[in-house]
Amino acid sequence: MAIQTFARKEIKFLLTEAQYQSLLPQLERYMNPDQFCVDGKEYGIYNIYYDTPDDFLIRESLAKPYYKEKIRLRSYLSSANPDNTVFLEIKKKIGGIVNKRRVTMKLQQAEAYMLHGIRPDLGGKHIQEQVMDEIEVFRQRYPVVPKQYISYQRAAYFGKDDPNFRLTFDRALTVILSLYRYEDQVYDK
Repeated sequence: MAIQTFARKEIKFLLTEAQYQSLLPQLERYMNPDQFCVDGKEYGIYNIYYDTPDDFLIRESLAKPYYKEKIRLRSYLSSANPDNTVFLEIKKKIGGIVNKRRVTMKLQQAEAYMLHGIRPDLGGKHIQEQVMDEIEVFRQRYPVVPKQYISYQRAAYFGKDDPNFRLTFDRALTVILSLYRYEDQVYDK
């Protein structure tokens, strides 16, 4: 079962390809590949980020406040089908510590909820229902619509001596802005 909630400290760096390649031998000494990096290969991450029509959440985030939050829909499958599993996630950053809580559901359930407010049946799983309640409160506070599609390829590692230490490398970033048009209230597909 996928982790539903966790907290971690995130520090981000921008590396060149040459820097990354020179780091790989050290990674192999001290780290193990993530279970999803089958045969040492990267895996894809595909996200739809939601924001208010006036981009309040991203504007707030760019101001680097002590507390910020966002909501996204994440898939690990390119061109996810309606019956594929996706993750509806709420991320909160408080003083540099990231807390992420996610609900697992089918893509069709996530779309029905995010576009039409139809709450999914999660089988009465307590943690899932609790996280879904938090997402409901978030959506009541912020009238969000789909705003950005962001995907990338990820290579991820865990420390051999400390499995709580995680290191990820993302590349091949794709960003599509403006998934929502204000003028005619139409969602692009």
